[in-house]
Amino acid sequence: MFNTAAQCLQAINDCLQGVGSAPAPSFWANIVARTQPWAYNQIVMVLARRGWLIAQIIAWDLGPTAEIDLTVFRSISQAGVALEINEDRIKSLDWREELKTVELTINGVYQDPQGTAGQVSGGEISGLEVHGERGRRDAGSIWG
Repeated sequence: MFNTAAQCLQAINDCLQGVGSAPAPSFWANIVARTQPWAYNQIVMVLARRGWLIAQIIAWDLGPTAEIDLTVFRSISQAGVALEINEDRIKSLDWREELKTVELTINGVYQDPQGTAGQVSGGEISGLEVHGERGRRDAGSIWG
């Protein structure tokens, strides 16, 4: 992931304070534990589908910003329904459509996609065992 959970929680606190709410209660940490991986995977999935390699994606200049915005968007959308935050403000944090057309830069330099558009590029994940007729993967053996 691009950011730490603490950075995402701080962004939520900033958003809440911006609308006059108290700092985020501790339950937000559990929400971020679910929404931050979702945000990261949205970024990787869309950009990889467009042809960028994971090495390019994780070095993307706007990666940390996109991940924080998507994490805050998803967190508030799921758990902050009782908060009085302007719906347009929440929607402005949703990068999903923008990811379909955004250009990728690393250190300010445009990057051409190095993979194949429409095909997620990746390597083999070691330590996984295949079980059952559908090939469910189990990582239990790698955890000891």
